[in-house]
Amino acid sequence: MSQWQPLVDRGITNDGAGATGDLPAWPILVLYWLFPVFWLLGVGVFAPILLAPVLLAYLLLLPDVRFPAVLVPWLAFIVVVIGSVVGIDTFGRGIGFLYRLGNYVAATLALLYVYNSSHRTLSDRQVIMALAAFWGWIVLGGMLGVFFEDQSFRTPLSFVMPDFLLSNDLVQAWVIPNLSEVQQPWGSPVVFARPSAPFAYTNAWGCNYALLFPFALGALTILQGWRRWAFGTLMLLSVIPVAATLNRGMFLALGVGLGYVLLRLALEGRIVWLVSVAALAGGAGLVMVAAGVIDRIILRTTYSTTNVGRLALYQETFQRTLESPLLGWGGPRPSRLIGVSVGTQGHIWNVMFSHGFLALALFVGSILLFAWSTRHAVGLRFAAHVTLVMSATAIIYYGFDGPQMVTALVAAGLALRPAGPTEQDVTGEVSEFRRPEP
Repeated sequence: MSQWQPLVDRGITNDGAGATGDLPAWPILVLYWLFPVFWLLGVGVFAPILLAPVLLAYLLLLPDVRFPAVLVPWLAFIVVVIGSVVGIDTFGRGIGFLYRLGNYVAATLALLYVYNSSHRTLSDRQVIMALAAFWGWIVLGGMLGVFFEDQSFRTPLSFVMPDFLLSNDLVQAWVIPNLSEVQQPWGSPVVFARPSAPFAYTNAWGCNYALLFPFALGALTILQGWRRWAFGTLMLLSVIPVAATLNRGMFLALGVGLGYVLLRLALEGRIVWLVSVAALAGGAGLVMVAAGVIDRIILRTTYSTTNVGRLALYQETFQRTLESPLLGWGGPRPSRLIGVSVGTQGHIWNVMFSHGFLALALFVGSILLFAWSTRHAVGLRFAAHVTLVMSATAIIYYGFDGPQMVTALVAAGLALRPAGPTEQDVTGEVSEFRRPEP
């Protein structure tokens, strides 16, 4: 095996190569390439749901829609989620329930769409570049948050939204977004301005940045000439908003992804790549330390009650789920102890409290199954697999209510779909995914 050959599992075959139809690429590409347009209109978090009917319509036109076997637990999860509607007791919670359910359905349709798409119309490289473009928009939004930290704006949706919805803090953060979260924990001598654009909260920014980072690296290997230099420069500049977020969850997710890649390189005997990746990661870490990021994280943690609050919230979440273990409560509820809703601060806690223990088992099992089933991914698809590995950790402390859930399932669809033996991208270049030699 060549030292520079992509990670390959020799057991991979392409016996199932060939998609069932020629689905157009634009519904998937529009979601990521034009995300800033959705955000400026005030419908950024609803973009996957808005495109879901289009995905469904095209899928229904296919003579045969393929369902990967590993999707069965996920579909069972959605059935349980639908059943948990019995716990909804107010109109507002009903709206929240429909939003979460819509996001799950949109993510499922996105997975099926990518999985069933022909390589002629939606190549792996197109998907990779679209996800990398989304990552680029996130970086640019973060830069806006750094340099215009106190700014916010009203989107067109905010002018037509009913007052009873606009009065909700979460909805208001969606349709009248701030470019940064400006926080000063009680007693802190420092104000922390943490970039959040193009999302409502910094945690969403950090989660999306981390999950999309493997695709950004994949894009860097695809691009040529000045485009590679421009994108590489953007990757370097992304250090600025990354440092400003002080987002421990993002660093943890990136650390998990890095550790996993290093492990795979070690198991493959890829010593040159192992040393190179470790050196680059170590250099980035030194830059963060030199920039004072670690000191600022420690300072913020010192005055913040985040850690204690999360622990208390998690304990309450588990105890109250025991009161409705089968189908949960349908959605988050105000905490009896602190000023945060139970069923937040991590998606597994949201699933457990909102939909019960069976839904939790199916959800976590599905994410782990996606990651395990794609472990043989090769070439650019390895980026999708790493994203799924990172997702399996991030669901513990990050919410996946927004585009991150769709991105995770798009990654699954990309890594699971059969690779054509001579797959070509839109430029006619042969991809890395060749049939292994016997």
